[in-house]
Parts: sequence; C-alpha cells; structure tokens
Amino acid sequence: MSFAAEIRARLAQEGGGLPAPAPEADARLERLAEISPLYRDLVTRHPAYWCWVEEPANRDETFRYAAFGGIWRQDYQGGGEDFAAALRRFRRQLSFRAAYREVNELSDVAATVRELSLLAEFVLREALREVTRTWEQRLGVPGDDEAGAPARFCVLALGKLGGQEINFCSDVDLIFFYSGDGPCRKDGEPTAIETGEFYARVARDYCAMLQKRTEDGFLFNVDLRLRPEGESGPLVRSLTALTSYYWSAGQTWERLAFIRARAVAGDLTLGAELLEELNPFRYPRAVSPGLLDEVAGVKSRIEREVVGRDHLERDIKNGWGGIREVEFFAQAQQLLQGGRNPFLQTGLLTEALERLARYGKLAKEDAVFLKNAYLFLRLVENRLQLREEHAVHELPPPGPERVLIARSLGFSAPEDFESRLTALRQGVRRYYAALFPESTREAAIQEWTLFAGGEEPAPALRAQIARWFGGAPEDEARLRQFIHGGDGPLTREQVSLFLDVSGQFDELLPKLARPLRTLEGLVHFGEHYGARRQFFQALVGNPGLLRALALLFDRSTAIYEWLCAYPGIMEELLYVAPRRTKTGAEIAAEIALLAREPEKFPQRLWLYVKAEQVRAAMAELLFDLGVEEIELRLTNLADAVLTATLRVADPAGRLAVIALGKYGGGELALGSDLDLLVLAPGDDLAGDEQRVAAWRKLLDYEHPLGRAFELDLRLRPHGGDGPAVVTLAALRGYHQPGGGAQAWERQLLTRARFAAGARVLGTEFLAWRDTLLYTHAATSGVRLEIAQMRQRIEKEKTRAAGPERSFKAGRGGLVDVEFAAQWLQLAHGFAAPALRTPNTRAVLLHAAHTANLLDAADADALLEHYEVLRRVELALRRDSGTAVSVLPAEPENLTALAVWLRRPDGPALLAELAQRRAAVRAIYAKILGLEPSVKKTSLRA
Repeated sequence: MSFAAEIRARLAQEGGGLPAPAPEADARLERLAEISPLYRDLVTRHPAYWCWVEEPANRDETFRYAAFGGIWRQDYQGGGEDFAAALRRFRRQLSFRAAYREVNELSDVAATVRELSLLAEFVLREALREVTRTWEQRLGVPGDDEAGAPARFCVLALGKLGGQEINFCSDVDLIFFYSGDGPCRKDGEPTAIETGEFYARVARDYCAMLQKRTEDGFLFNVDLRLRPEGESGPLVRSLTALTSYYWSAGQTWERLAFIRARAVAGDLTLGAELLEELNPFRYPRAVSPGLLDEVAGVKSRIEREVVGRDHLERDIKNGWGGIREVEFFAQAQQLLQGGRNPFLQTGLLTEALERLARYGKLAKEDAVFLKNAYLFLRLVENRLQLREEHAVHELPPPGPERVLIARSLGFSAPEDFESRLTALRQGVRRYYAALFPESTREAAIQEWTLFAGGEEPAPALRAQIARWFGGAPEDEARLRQFIHGGDGPLTREQVSLFLDVSGQFDELLPKLARPLRTLEGLVHFGEHYGARRQFFQALVGNPGLLRALALLFDRSTAIYEWLCAYPGIMEELLYVAPRRTKTGAEIAAEIALLAREPEKFPQRLWLYVKAEQVRAAMAELLFDLGVEEIELRLTNLADAVLTATLRVADPAGRLAVIALGKYGGGELALGSDLDLLVLAPGDDLAGDEQRVAAWRKLLDYEHPLGRAFELDLRLRPHGGDGPAVVTLAALRGYHQPGGGAQAWERQLLTRARFAAGARVLGTEFLAWRDTLLYTHAATSGVRLEIAQMRQRIEKEKTRAAGPERSFKAGRGGLVDVEFAAQWLQLAHGFAAPALRTPNTRAVLLHAAHTANLLDAADADALLEHYEVLRRVELALRRDSGTAVSVLPAEPENLTALAVWLRRPDGPALLAELAQRRAAVRAIYAKILGLEPSVKKTSLRA
C-alpha cells in the first residue's frame, strides 16, 4: 500500500470534517514523504493536515503575514491548550505547508524562504507577548523614569532571519535590548526589580520556550553568539550600551552581520532607532584598505574552525563555491560602496545582487548568475533540512540518499544534478576568488594575534619589531599594549587595524626619534579624540593623518600635550590645509570673530594661537618648509594677534607696539618671547597704562599649558622699573648723552620694527631710531663696546650649562652671527640704508652681495652656519614649547635631536656643531676686527 493510500484509509476511518484530497494529490504527498521522513511522520500522526494543505487557498496561495494570524486565532488560540504547545503545533503545521508546496513546485525557493521568515516573525512575536505578559503579572510593568513611560524591549534578528531567507531548520540569530531605566511598577507602586533585570528574565524564559523539545518538535534553535562579546556578554543590553559597543569595539564580521539586521519582535520602532543610529557602522563611508582581506579571513576561519578541510567539498553552505561565498561577495560590495550609495543598503541577498547590477557595480549577467546559483544552493539546502529537523548543510555521500535528493529536484539522472551543482559552485568560486584573492594577510593576522596575546614572537616577527624599534627588552610588551589597547579580550579587528596602520611603519618609523613613545602618544591622543577604534580607522583611511600626527608627537611634546587637552584643534587643522599661508588680514578677521563674546575671548584666543602654531609646525614637518618661512609664519601670527587685541583694549588707536629682538627681526620660533616696546602720545599716560594692562590681560590668559605668548616689556627704558608705556620725547631724552641709555640699548634698536597699533606713531619712532643710529658711522669705541658685551653674554649665559652645550650664547653661537650683523649696521648703515633692516640674514646678504662690505664667501658660510644653528633652536623649542638655548645633556635626547636634524647620531651632530661654531667665531672676529692673536688685548683695551 502506498503512503497516500495509507493516509486515505486513516482519514476514512477517523473522519475529521475536511473533504478528502483529490486523487491527483496522492503524487504530491508521495513526493514529500519520500524526501522527508519528518513530514511523513507528521502526516501519519495528523492525517487531517493533508486535507488542510490540499484546500486550494492553502495549496496554491503564498501567505502574507496576516494569514498566520487568522489561522492562529481560528484554530489554536483560546482552546485551553498550553500556549507553547499550541504554538509548536502551529509552527509545525505551517512549515509542513511550505515544504509540501516547494517539493511539489507550487512555490519556488524564494517564496518558501520568505514565507518561512514571516512565519518565524509571527511565532517570535506571539511568544514574546506571552512571556512578557507572564512576567508583568508577576513583577509589574518595567519603567523608563526619564521618559515617564513604560520601558521598551526589542528582539533584533541577524543572519537568515534578518535577511528574510530562513530555512526549514535555520537557527535564529537574535540580540535582545531595551530602552529606559527605572523600577518595575505593580499596582502603581515601584518594586525592587529594575528594567534591566526584568528583561533579562524575559529573555531567559523566551529562549527556553523557543528551544523546548517535545513530540511536536520545537519552535526554533536560538543562537545568541552574535551578540556583543558573544557567550561571555550579557544576555540583554540597554540601547545606549549596545550602540556604544558597536561604535567602540564593533568588528568587520559584526558589520557583515548587521547588514542583515532587522527588528522582528517587541517594539519595532525601538529597533528602527537602533539601526538608524548604527547605519554608518553598517555602511561606513570610508573602509579599511584591508576590508576584503578581513572578510576573506572570516570565511577562512569558518572553513578551518567550523567546517574542516575534509568537509569543504560536501558543505554547500560554508564550503567552496557555497552559499556563504555568494553572501560574502554581495555583502563585501555593500560594505565597500553602501556608505556612499544608500540604494545598495538592503538586508535581502537577492535584492542586493539586483541593486549592485542596477547601479553599475556588477554586470547584469553576473548578478543573474549569482542569484540563480544562490537560489539553487538554497533549494538543495532545503532538501537536506527537510529530511529531519536538523540544520544540515552537507550533502550525503554518493549513494541512494543523494540520488533521492537529485530526483526530488527534478533530475532524472543523478549525474545531471551533480554536473549542475558542480558548475554552479565552480562559477561562484570564480567570482569569490576574483573579489577575495588569496593573500598572506590571514597568516600575518594569526602570527600577530598570537604575539599580541602574549606568546613569544616568531623569529621573523622579532626581527621586524627590532628593525622598527631597536630591540630594547621592553619593546615587545609596549607593542602588545599598542595593539591591544587595554582591558577586554583581544579582537581580530584590533590586530587587523594594527596591520593596516603598521603598513606605514617601514617608511615612517625611521624618521622618528622616539617611535614607540610616539605610537603610545597616538593611542593616548586617540582616546581623547574619541573612541580608540574609530581613531585607528581614521588613521588607516587617511595615511597623511598618521604621518602628520606621528611627526608632530615625535618632535614636539608641547604640541602633543596641546592636542590631547584640546583634540578639536585637529579638526581645524584638517579643515585648513597646513601648507597654505594665511595673510595677516585673514588671521585678524578670524580673531575678530572670537572677540564677539568678551568673557570667552582670552581662552578662545589661546586656542586659536595654539592651533595656528601647530599648523605651522605641520607645514614645516610635512612639507620641509625652510626656517625663514616658518619664522615668518609665526611672526605674522604674533603681529595679527597683537593688532586684533589692541583693537579691543585700545579702540581709539593711541598705542603703537614696537617689536624688538628676534620678534623685531621676524625670526620667531615656537616658544619665543615677544620683546616689546609700547609707545603712547603722552597726553594721557595714566589712561594708557590702564589700556596696556587691559591689553596684557587678554594675552596673559593663564593656562596650565602656558600662555599664548610670553610678553617681555623689560627692554623699555629703565627696564622693569620704568613705566609700561613710553613716549618718543622720553626716548629721546633717555638716549641723549647722559640720559642713562647704555650701549647695548642702542644696539638692540637695530632690530626694532613697527608691529601693531598706531602706525603714524610707529613711523615717527623709526625715523627717530634711524636718526639716532645711522646719522654717522659708529666709532671704534662702539665696536669695542659690542665686543665686550658679547664677551659678557658668553661668560654669564653659559655658566649653568657650560660653553660647549650653549649653542646660542656660547662661542661661535647664534649671538655671534647677530652681533656681527648689528656691527655692520651700526658701522655702515649711515651710507647704506638697506642695512637698516631688522632681519639678520638680510643684513648679511646686503652687506656681502650689494654693498661689498663683507667677503661673499664669509657671508655665505655665516648664513649656512646660522641656518643650522637656527634649526637646532627651532627643533628644541618646538619640542618643549619654551625658550631653549642649550643642547640636551641626556644622550637619548641628543640622539633624538640628531634624528630630527637628519644627522647620523648624537656624537656626529656634536662634532659638526663644534666645527660650525669654530667657523662662526672666526668670521665674527674678522668682521669686528678682532684677530684671534690680539683679541684679548683688544677687549681689555
């Protein structure tokens, strides 16, 4: 007796009220019974199911979601049966219908998986309502105190259910989360149970209901391993904790999973809020260059850890040319391009392939092939899972069972099935291999993961680390910390991001004096800048940013501290190209905007100055700008700041600011003081003193990281004992014979320059200065005074550090060059007006190449040595952010300076500077007429 005849006999014996199926239905039942012992047994126990499924509406129509509700309410709800048992029978009956229709080609596989997904959603929602209702009766309604409303809970589906493509026996990959904190309220009164605990209990019972096995089977296997931190993570998280996790620690495989994420039960609006918040995570606009390697790595691990190499041939899901390769192919394309093309954002696999073709990212014929291959593989997978209620993905070995599968799919000859399956899998493999070419990256990730996890590095890795950092004993431990970043488990993405970042190490690290310290500084800055992970992704996506920050942090402790305290400065720097030079008018206009809120102006001005100083440093380090250009940028910045602040403190424009020293010469470095002289008309000195006090208050904003500028007004007449402002009349009197001015005070006026404020007053000052200094040639007595002053500076300023380390005040140092230029000005400025410039280089160039006052070879040599000494000064001041005039005493710091200046090592740098300073001293002595043999005598005279 055939199985159909057996069931007809049972129906005739038992009755049941439903009409018997038509004769042609026998063949349909036999087909299903042959392929599925599971459903053969089900019909044996419930013969009426066959009658029900053969009703035209049940046999021929594709159900929508509402149809499940109608059947549930009519046939299962309210019958007094245990809720879970009724739901299990309902689910099994509707799954039977889907199997019956697919095996008999009354629906295609796409309709089947869609319908099974709708059925799963219905079951999950009904089960959640029941479990939640039960716990609310026990504990009350969970509350959201902040919103003054009940809390919300959502079940998020990933995987095939998220993509609406579930199988007959697919696991459901779920994540549980809630929104709102507060106590449960029962009968209007708060209880001791908080919202999080309430939903943890709901989730535990919910999973137990879904997975309980009886003679009617079970509802679903629940897989919670895709939740944050997997099996070790909490069962339920708040919305805030969930979003925080993905933004701070979400990995590439989680991006892939979230492409198919969908809210399926509970508060669906809450699910939509989560997915909207995480959409840039799911579809990033910028992706790691190693993304494809990472995706391929996920697939490789599945093959190695889940399937095993011996089973790859038979596994049609995870094996070669299988379902997973089509999924990874499409999802990788979505990750690569979905952030910039929202039309590619869909969780449905077949729809993703169609959209990739529609928007020109995939040839139409390729999309058609992959879609057809995918659907055929899913059809084969369904046949495997119909046999028993197990998540089976492996083809049986060649034999009767495999022949049976081929026949159920319409292949009369088994070899035709094998040929078709092989051709499709080979085609899928070709597409997958073209997008994910084999590379050594996976092996590298495994090596570095073992190292970062604490194992001894392989010899090649150890050699690489030594090449990067020098091989100090602590290097490996510090590098592990850089890769890992702190507490929590080591993740693949951390290692992958490190590999992406370290791709620049061979080119970048040799330029750094302190590579490991710099990398640690980058991590520390990244934690201030935002999430460490996002910062590293930004470095990968923008290699120039990594190079810029590494060079800045290596060469400047001060800038590193500024940026850590105010990471927002970095945004400003990225917005305006570091190489572009701002005009004084631009800077003044930007500062004027800051002054609109007076109470915040000093702090904002401080931030602005620091940002511009960092920008100048970036320009120097990234584009090898010359010393003069950097000096000019910093000088122009100071001029613009003084001009803008004077407009606030002295709106009437009474005061004029004269720059002296290096500031007057337009040769500022980071950390240079501003030597100033403030002039006033003389008709309201008390009021002008108050204006200067108000002006200095704007500039003297006290910050733990120092001031924007250190103002030095001590070079005014009578120094700190004199009034803060001075008139021209007072200056004239001070510099008259017997007025009190000393020789060095006249000498410093050679570098005076109008900087800000009342221009007319500044012009009058410069005219008076020229009359004072350049009416006639300086006498030999002035020359002697200059030489004696130089000798006194050399003695006093080198006492603490020693003459060898004092590259500024020591023998042959910067001061020698400056004094030589100033003597040339005083001796010949009356006849050569071009020498009256405050800039040291300009004086030497004009004296040698225009006025023929100086041997050209001596001038060029002096300028070359001056340039090197200035680079030393700029490098040391950039590092500390303060005035530095001596070489480092510590060998490691001297080595760092040598690296910054591109010298072999510290001793080589010292030897070079000693030679240069000896040459400078010789030329200085020649210019001042101080031959070495008679120098001491001359000075005593």
